Amino acid sequence: FFFWALRMIDLLIPPGMENFWDFTDPFVVFWQSIFRLPDDMMRLSICLIATYPAVLIHRFVLPGHKSRLVYSLFVGLFWAFFCFKWDALYYVVTGLLCYLTVWFLPTKQSPFLVILISFGILSYGHYNRYAYQYLHYSVDWATPMMLFCIKVQSFAWCVFDGKRPPNKFLPEKNRIEKMPSFLEYFSWLFFFAGFLSGPVGEFQDYISFSNRTMFKNEPNGEIPSSWEPAIKKTLWMFLGIFGFYLTKVIPESYCGTEEFLENPFWYRMLYLLIAVEVGFTKYYFAWFTGEAHTILVGAAYNGRSKSGNVLWNRIRMLDLIPFRLAHNRAMIHSNWNICSGEWLRYYWYLRVPPVVMKYINPVLITFGISAFWHGFYPGYYLFFGLYAFYYLVEEVIDRRFKRKYVVIVSGREFKPIKPFIYKIYVAVATLATWIYINSITITFRLLDWERTKIAWGAIYYWPIIVA
Repeated sequence: FFFWALRMIDLLIPPGMENFWDFTDPFVVFWQSIFRLPDDMMRLSICLIATYPAVLIHRFVLPGHKSRLVYSLFVGLFWAFFCFKWDALYYVVTGLLCYLTVWFLPTKQSPFLVILISFGILSYGHYNRYAYQYLHYSVDWATPMMLFCIKVQSFAWCVFDGKRPPNKFLPEKNRIEKMPSFLEYFSWLFFFAGFLSGPVGEFQDYISFSNRTMFKNEPNGEIPSSWEPAIKKTLWMFLGIFGFYLTKVIPESYCGTEEFLENPFWYRMLYLLIAVEVGFTKYYFAWFTGEAHTILVGAAYNGRSKSGNVLWNRIRMLDLIPFRLAHNRAMIHSNWNICSGEWLRYYWYLRVPPVVMKYINPVLITFGISAFWHGFYPGYYLFFGLYAFYYLVEEVIDRRFKRKYVVIVSGREFKPIKPFIYKIYVAVATLATWIYINSITITFRLLDWERTKIAWGAIYYWPIIVA
C-alpha cells in the first residue's frame, strides 16, 4: 500500500508540465557526445562541476544569513530536478513529511516514525532498481536519497536529544532544542555542496556555518583561506576519473563469469584483488569533489590545531591513505564513507536498547541497517555480514593478543612493547585485512548470489575459510 501511495506522487506534477525538464536534454546530450557518459552520470558530473562556481558565489557574494539559506535551497533544488527531473519530488515529500512528523508528534515517538517514512521511501527506490533494473547500475533518485535518510533521521534524533539531559556518549553540539524554521530545515536538506554525493553534516553545524558564528574565533569572524586544501581534494578527484576508465579495462564483473574460471588460480586471485582495488576508485570522483566543495565554501571548517593550522575535516567522506593501509576495524570504518559511519554510530549503534543487546550484538544490528540502507541485492547482505564477522574477530584479536603481546595500552594511547615486533604485526595485519576485505567486497560489487558463487569458488573461498 505504501509503494502504491508513492506512485501517486505523479499527481503533484502540474498538468501539462510532465515534460518540462526535457529542456535540459540538448545541453546534456552535447556533453555526452564529448565524454561518452550515460545520461545519468553526465547529469551528475555536470552538477558536481557546476557546484564550484556556485560555492564561490555562496562564500564571496551573498551578503547575509538568510540570503545564503535561500540560495542553498534553490541551487540544491535545481540540481535535484536537473538530475532526476520530476523524481526529485521524492525529496520534497520526504523532507516535508519528516518535518511535520517531528513538529507535531510527541518527541518520544517522532524519530521512529521518521525512520519508517524515510526508509520506506528509500525502499521504494531500491525496489524499483531491484525489480526493473536488476544488476544495471544507474544514478537514480534513490542514490542521493540514501544521504537524505541520514539527514532526516539525524535531525529527528537531535530534536529528541534536545528535549533530554545531555548524554556523554553523544555530541552535545548536535542537540536541537528549538524547532527550526522551514527555510533553515530545507536549506540544510538541499545544501547543494553535499546534496548529490556528500559529505553531509549536522543541522547545527550548517546553521553556525551559514550565520558565520562557526568562525567567531577567526580574525574578523571571516572564513580562513581554503584554496590550498580544496585544490588538493580536486586533484585527488582526477584519480577517480582515471579509475573510472580503468574499470573498463579491469572490470570486476569478469570475476563472476564462467570464462574467469578458465584462468590459473594465481591469476584469478590476483585479478580479483586488483579489480576490486581499482573498483574503489569509482567513488573517488564524486566523494573528493564533494569534499572540495565543502572545503571551498567553508562548511568543512573545524577550528585550528594546536600548532595553529586550520582544520578542514568537520565533514568528510574519505581519508584515502589510512583506509587503504588499514590494519584494524577502526581504521576502516573511520576513514571510508565517514559521514554514513558517524550516522550508524551515533544514531543506531549507540541507541540500541539494553534489552535488545542481551539477545543481539549491536554490531550485527548496525551492519544489518547498513546493508538495508544500501539496497535489496544479496551482495550487500553477504558483504556486511562478513564484515561484521571481521569486526568482531579483529576485536577479539586486539583484546586477547595485540594488547598482551604487541602493545601496552594506557587510556587511549598505546606503546609498542618491542617496535620491531609491532612493525611485523602491522605489516601482517595490513596484508591480511587487504586480502580479506577485497575478497568479500567482490560480492558488494557483483551484487548477485550466482555471480558471487563463481567469484568465490574461483579462489576456493580460502580468505573466508581462513578468517
